[in-house]
Amino acid sequence: MNYYLDSEGVARASLPIELNLLKNFLEEDLQGATGLCQEIQQRLQVLKQQGEGDSEITGNAHSLRLTAERVQIEPLFSTSAPLELETELFREVLESWEALLRRQ
Repeated sequence: MNYYLDSEGVARASLPIELNLLKNFLEEDLQGATGLCQEIQQRLQVLKQQGEGDSEITGNAHSLRLTAERVQIEPLFSTSAPLELETELFREVLESWEALLRRQ
């Protein structure tokens, strides 16, 4: 997985094709918003401490459902199937994305 700034300074992700919805979520919903990255991280931390429950966030193009074990990304304007990831993998991706944004 590769995260970079394009020639115009826009944050981009290069991910395997099976993670295309994750790439789209990063680029279309998170964009350059470190505050949203932090909010999601905080929600994940609360869910981890509770060990149960869920939290939902609706962005520009995707809906995000968080649990202690899984994260589901669902497109709002497409018939593509939702993508489910382990929460720890999603957390790592989110941390890398936020680190990229902080370098700007």
